[in-house]
Amino acid sequence: MARFNYYCVDTNFFITLYSAQPKEFEKLNEILRKIKIKFMITDFVQREMRWYMRRHIEPHVKIFPVDKKKLMKYEADLRKKVGSLPQTPDVSVIYAAEQQGIPIVSSDLKLIETAEKVGIKTFMNSAFAIFLKNKLKEEEDVAFIEEIHTKLFGEEVSYSVKGQHVYDPVVRIKKIMDSALSVVNAQASISEPKVNKDFDYQEYHDLIDLTKEVRTDLSDYLEMMEEGNFEALSQILTSESNQLLDRCTEVRLLGVPETDHAYREAVTTLAHILLLGVVVDLNLQKVTSAQGKVDLLLLLLFEIKDVAERLEIEVHLQRIIIFFLTNQVSRLNVYFTPTFMDLCRKKGRADVIDLLRTFAIISAVLTNQKAEKGATAKDFSEIEFIIQLGYQFISAGFPEKAWLLFEQAIYMSLNSNMTGLLYAIFEVMLPLHYSKEGFKPPLQDIFKFIEGKNKEIQLKPYWNRLKLKEDINPNILIKRHKDVNSLPKSYQGFLDVLNVEPTSFKNLGRANLVKVIDWETQTMIGIIDPTLTLDENLTVGCSVKILSGKVKLIQPPKRLRERTGVSLLIVCGRKDPKFIIRRSGIASLAKPKEKLASYDL
Repeated sequence: MARFNYYCVDTNFFITLYSAQPKEFEKLNEILRKIKIKFMITDFVQREMRWYMRRHIEPHVKIFPVDKKKLMKYEADLRKKVGSLPQTPDVSVIYAAEQQGIPIVSSDLKLIETAEKVGIKTFMNSAFAIFLKNKLKEEEDVAFIEEIHTKLFGEEVSYSVKGQHVYDPVVRIKKIMDSALSVVNAQASISEPKVNKDFDYQEYHDLIDLTKEVRTDLSDYLEMMEEGNFEALSQILTSESNQLLDRCTEVRLLGVPETDHAYREAVTTLAHILLLGVVVDLNLQKVTSAQGKVDLLLLLLFEIKDVAERLEIEVHLQRIIIFFLTNQVSRLNVYFTPTFMDLCRKKGRADVIDLLRTFAIISAVLTNQKAEKGATAKDFSEIEFIIQLGYQFISAGFPEKAWLLFEQAIYMSLNSNMTGLLYAIFEVMLPLHYSKEGFKPPLQDIFKFIEGKNKEIQLKPYWNRLKLKEDINPNILIKRHKDVNSLPKSYQGFLDVLNVEPTSFKNLGRANLVKVIDWETQTMIGIIDPTLTLDENLTVGCSVKILSGKVKLIQPPKRLRERTGVSLLIVCGRKDPKFIIRRSGIASLAKPKEKLASYDL
């Protein structure tokens, strides 16, 4: 009987793929058997699965029973070696993998980081899917694994949504945004404003009522963030903060002192709204507006002790990010001081102290405009933070700085043997590579460097994706408008965005040209949107799917092809095409904003 190669698989792999339809695991298992691979799970992982999943998965995997006493001892020894650990069920995965001498498959970054520190080979879930794909020969099997890879990668990019329900790495930096949102989310802990009978002014009572109203609505605002409704939320927060500021000014002019409880709570509520507004502004790439709110927050910190106690560190973190995004790196020096570190210790924010080393690395890289090839990472979160700031630079319109940070993250990953996020970096750098020319070092040189450092990194599929096709099959062209389902199947899925530019056509007038890549056919495509539905701010890291409507598929005019490099045009009809816009974790329905006359290219 042929010997199987075992892989110790974490719960999140099964939950991502099979929580809805667990029976589909049987199809994956058939493919695994062809290449002599079998999954092992610990009994801890087994118990984390719902019963309806277990009955379809258990028959096809090996269960590794973990002795609880031995695991407790292992956990204690491991903590002495590497410091903080993931949760016990995750440690059971590390324990089983080490006992059996087999690799781990998981998307839990803390688990991956800890396993790598003790020398266990690891695969992020999506990286494992790529590993499987490279072993397969039948087209049907390859296509099936590609679908799995898409699901796993999408979940990895948005994994922290489980904690805060809002996570978009294209426009948000995880550690800082999560910290700010968690503070806002704790609005229930803010004490009720108390009426001081000495100030029986209508304006005073209006301030108390407005404070209560805003606090009640905070949960709705967080829900709007979860839905990605940033434009509407920005307007609401601006209105709310202006009203609070006006009411606070009025009662102070009437003689209410800053020590009054109701006034302090109103200002604290204002500070929470402003902090949430900063997060929204950064989502919308309104860095100047965000900086104005942070400056006002700093004044409130100095005026009201309650604001400082609740929000001080979060405000400074927002300020640090804005300094990075606005090229004010020299102003960061104040945060590399014993005074600021003491403040962090008093506030119990060891996580911020740990980030200071990362800030210093980023500052040096951005100042010198050169990545440090010898830099290492002490913790997985350092690499993660640098990647997230790279995403933020893309959204803010600084792709060269993003490229520099991605390069730095690659060097630190390789030098520290923490390679779990490399594939996520490649998925962003590839479309970024095609979005404009002149990135240094070019992606080809980076790939060659990686190959020289670590032969186990699976780069073949990414090398292949550096060879886009220029010629297309004329048989796929659709000269008259037809339903979107008439498009080749590959073009009906999500297409990775490179950029969007306003364009004008002789018979069309204004339209948005959305430059995308279909990786399956390795084709660069232009989507012509005459409704101007697709946002001009779409950047690398977003993807678009045409959900419904009429489309044509035509060859681009010669001049357009030479200027943009697109090989095909998908021309959307004028009758309300609908798109799904996915920003690496958040999907939203795009609705038409403006109607234009019919046209004929």
